[in-house]
Amino acid sequence: MVSNISFYVPYEGKNPKVFEINGHRMVILSASPEALEESSLSHSFRLKKLTPRNQEENTIDLVLAKIAKRCKSGVVLAPAEATLDDILENLKKELPWIH
Repeated sequence: MVSNISFYVPYEGKNPKVFEINGHRMVILSASPEALEESSLSHSFRLKKLTPRNQEENTIDLVLAKIAKRCKSGVVLAPAEATLDDILENLKKELPWIH
């Protein structure tokens, strides 16, 4: 039996929190709530658990695409072992600046 896949999404008010990184808009999700809660920024958001009803890969992709469209942003699914601070630092180094 396959367990349900859940994601934790930082929320700011009624919407996913969008992080601005080098001019890019990104929503960052993680399968690990601890990875997001241990951030120096955790005071600026609350976590919401997202569990797609249908666990098929294409359905999960559609859910992530819906978040991206709603927020007019990219979506980053963080590795469980990486903290939000690590992800943000890495993206700052890797993403080119856009204006």
